Amino acid sequence: MHLTLKGGFHWEWTRELEHGCARWSAKDTYASVQLSTDPSNCEDGPGVWYFTVQDFLVFQNYWPWSMSDYISLISYDSEGMTEAIAPCPHSLSSDQINSMRIVAVEALAVAATEAERRTVERVVERLASTDGNALASNQSGCTDLPPEWYNDRREDEVDTWVRP
Repeated sequence: MHLTLKGGFHWEWTRELEHGCARWSAKDTYASVQLSTDPSNCEDGPGVWYFTVQDFLVFQNYWPWSMSDYISLISYDSEGMTEAIAPCPHSLSSDQINSMRIVAVEALAVAATEAERRTVERVVERLASTDGNALASNQSGCTDLPPEWYNDRREDEVDTWVRP
């Protein structure tokens, strides 16, 4: 358990897997999981990150990505408001997606709670519905969202941590 002045407390744990690892961070109301396809580098290895209250995948460490990369993909209107965010300039191969899917299935097999299971099942579901192309840009990397999502956010998002 970790305690911070601003955010209260949260839990962190890691599950070592045969083909990677799963790093979790959670509070009572939300969680995030980072699935790395590199068993020796759970913190910064290539893989996928999922935050339960946002319901989209962020693909990380497959290509260089910084905040300045992301900022260069934003266009602003005459009042300085975000007008559009350009699509991700990168794509993922089917082998990379399959590697993430293998790690996700392994994480599902060792899920210790129903909330973990629901969360990893959602990651598996989202991985199954992406081909690694037409990704959207995000602060932390490229996502499986269609680029037009940012202008048309869904109100019916799934939250796998607090409700089935």
